Amino acid sequence: MAKNKPTTFRLSADVQAALERFAEDERRSVSSAAEVLMEEGLKRRRYLTPTGKLGKLAQDRSE
Repeated sequence: MAKNKPTTFRLSADVQAALERFAEDERRSVSSAAEVLMEEGLKRRRYLTPTGKLGKLAQDRSE
């Protein structure tokens, strides 16, 4: 299993509050909730495959 890479980014106060609420509702950490939401968005846009592998759109730019 690949190790997770630490990542830091800034969020607006509203997005942070919404993320914290989502995490609480889902009984997840804020970090885990952010990862879930990002994965969902990347899959929907086909940067990740449904199984979570790097998708065609992301591969085209990484080569």
